[in-house]
Amino acid sequence: MGVVRRRPVAVVAATVLAMGALSACGGESEGGPSSSSTTATPRSVESPSSSSSSSSSSSSSSSSSGSSDAPDLPEAATKHTQDGAVAFAKYYWNAQSRAIHEGDTSTLKTLVSDDCAVCYEYINAVDTEISAGRHANVLPTAVLDSKVTSETTGKSDQAVTVTAKDRAYKMVDKSGQSDMAPSDPIKYDVIIYLDWVSGAWAVVDSYMLT
Repeated sequence: MGVVRRRPVAVVAATVLAMGALSACGGESEGGPSSSSTTATPRSVESPSSSSSSSSSSSSSSSSSGSSDAPDLPEAATKHTQDGAVAFAKYYWNAQSRAIHEGDTSTLKTLVSDDCAVCYEYINAVDTEISAGRHANVLPTAVLDSKVTSETTGKSDQAVTVTAKDRAYKMVDKSGQSDMAPSDPIKYDVIIYLDWVSGAWAVVDSYMLT
């Protein structure tokens, strides 16, 4: 059985190396659940204060490479159905990629629950890079497949397994310069846990499989 590592997205790997921090969580390819976790993530991550359980956040952040041109949430992703959950999970995973490339986490913050610690580990890591004037030089992630899974483990209304691939990328400054080597390409599966809250889906947790 493979290791399940608690992580928001593989594209943060280069960010973490740039920050020089260690913590738990991360993942790569295929496998089954486990409680082990062994990869680098930001050392200092502040989760937002919890309000009501699984409520969706609408806060925004400043942008350094700057874009507010995120595609609209697909109509399918607004439906309280299994197909709606799949469409929302796919949109969310692509939104994480856009956030690190465009230097803007405002859209991402509207898709997650206030108490999703994994979500905010990634958001805070990206915001740290934005504050330092860095962003990914390419759009890293391509979603290859997404489907409903029964592995909710009682933690959410729906769970969706997303298969994705991150291509090589590096964190660059506003002029496109970087002192980092590109990250390695990686293909992986991630389970995204979703609750239906106040008429909309919200991400409450995610696990990457390896």
